[in-house]
Amino acid sequence: MKLPYRKAITSLSEKHIMVLLSKHFGDRRDPDYYFGLGVGPGWNDIIYDLNKKLEAEKPDYKILQIKEKFAGLRFYTDELPYPGWDAIEEAENRSFETCEECGRPGKIWGRNGWIRTLCWIDYQVSEINKNLWYVQRMGLSAFFKTYFHLRRLNRDRKRKESAKNDI
Repeated sequence: MKLPYRKAITSLSEKHIMVLLSKHFGDRRDPDYYFGLGVGPGWNDIIYDLNKKLEAEKPDYKILQIKEKFAGLRFYTDELPYPGWDAIEEAENRSFETCEECGRPGKIWGRNGWIRTLCWIDYQVSEINKNLWYVQRMGLSAFFKTYFHLRRLNRDRKRKESAKNDI
């Protein structure tokens, strides 16, 4: 069981984006062959705008990879003129302010080493899904045991910090 994210406000579906970008993917026999869109639907408009700018600079550019890394869009291509690299940097910067799942304004959220750019509602959905996954894997009793253990650790940490501040 998994809660769905909010519906994206973008007008472009993943299928539509893949059709628009398909001429830039390269040949399957090539070791640098493009193998999929590794981002959520909220960034489809950013990718579409970037594609238009890159086609204006170099109509036959080749996409190597599109993914999310460290809460931002990563768009890897072959050689481009400098304005193309500037357009990629601009798109990557836009992704840090846009929810990856729905396209609404978002911010960087992270816990346990994994960070993503999400709006507040999609972040909550993500956290609920993590907890549901944990309950399905470990059982409800293990979930509560871990939950209360973490609460106790957090409470003890806060006490130590307040004791240091009192001195």
